[in-house]
Amino acid sequence: MTILIIRHGEKPEAKEDPHLSEKGRQRAQALVALFRTCFRAPDKLYAAADKPKSYRPRETLEPIARAFGLEIDASTGESAALAERLRDEPDTSLVLVSWRHELIPNLARGLGASDVPADWPDDLYDRMWRLMPMADGTLRVADSLRLQNSR
Repeated sequence: MTILIIRHGEKPEAKEDPHLSEKGRQRAQALVALFRTCFRAPDKLYAAADKPKSYRPRETLEPIARAFGLEIDASTGESAALAERLRDEPDTSLVLVSWRHELIPNLARGLGASDVPADWPDDLYDRMWRLMPMADGTLRVADSLRLQNSR
């Protein structure tokens, strides 16, 4: 299984607005082109559960869900719970996760990756972590992809 983890798109200037900003909506839409040109369609989509102050993880995946006819599982916001659920996915799955940036390292570690960066910078939205299975059964974080088309 390959797991791709992204941060949700940008928030608006008004901190109380729980939705994506216009730039965040553009970034979410750019994911469709990215998956049509650089990846295959994901098998599963997971987003952090909605909170009163943020629907952004789910909203970030909505364009790709529509484009590929997929449902978004946004039933949990807990990294450990999602890690447990992801362990049950088939080995051939390509999974895309939209998560809250401060929790992404915990999610990657919960999945068994040992080379996880300490944090995800507050101002970085064009990054993707690819958790790749290694021959020994561990996961390795590849942190080289920048979502250039989504700026």
